[in-house]
Amino acid sequence: MGNPAAYWRNWAMDQGVDDGVALRAHNTLLYDGFALDGDMAASSEITPKGIELVESHSLVPAEEIAAEREHRDIVIRALQHAGIVYRNFNVGFGKFAEMLSLSDEQVFRAMHYLSMFGYVRCPDYESYSITPQGIAFIERSNLPLKLRQLKEGRLPPARRGYALEDILSQIARNEGWEVRTRDRSASGEENDLVISRHRDIWIISCKWTKARASDVELRDLVARVSRRSSLRGILVSMAGFSESAIRNASNGREMVLFVGPGDVDRLASGSLTLDSMLTQKFAALEVSKTITWS
Repeated sequence: MGNPAAYWRNWAMDQGVDDGVALRAHNTLLYDGFALDGDMAASSEITPKGIELVESHSLVPAEEIAAEREHRDIVIRALQHAGIVYRNFNVGFGKFAEMLSLSDEQVFRAMHYLSMFGYVRCPDYESYSITPQGIAFIERSNLPLKLRQLKEGRLPPARRGYALEDILSQIARNEGWEVRTRDRSASGEENDLVISRHRDIWIISCKWTKARASDVELRDLVARVSRRSSLRGILVSMAGFSESAIRNASNGREMVLFVGPGDVDRLASGSLTLDSMLTQKFAALEVSKTITWS
């Protein structure tokens, strides 16, 4: 495949980049898991983690990212439909692209992405099938629409709160959390939503009214969290939080994090993971006694 050093010197020369800088950058990407390398010559390949880095940091134009995502959505939904209707889907690659009114390259790039993430199986690009992970991907992609419909609808506050719980439940399940809804404790208390993984157990309380969440909601959640040392709380409010609630949560003995409407939007869109959100909010409260929300 060629000499690696010579390959990178030639690439750096074409790009106007110092070849030593290019080689070190390449090695860093390999080390951090953003790229895979066959012989470090002409066979380097971006990984799913690398694709997420590119898209989340807008390293290519936004319109290109939007187009790629649209093509992936078209392809995977077509496979979902084919799987439901026909059970098996065998068709030549060019014919499949023609059916979707996309170019061969657009479908290939979309299929390559989807297969890298394990959403579809296409061993020979002649037969295709959607995986359980692919079904979860479709469900996750529907979340922003569901959230927008809730915002635009006129459901009573209680029903909006339950619908918000369902969205958060789906997000948690997609990230591998065990989820229990309408969970009733041994003492008879009912928790809106409980998520757990390993030794992490979070009780989530959702509020979607015009009024900001106040000390009343905070005290209720703190009372439930304080019953066991392994429990932590998340108070979700689509109207934000009162200054008093923020101050008391910051100084409280129990770990209760606040999640606002901006946080929920980012979770639903996939631009923020539940894991990273909890890590950031936990660190801010634990280290600097700061409640963060958006």
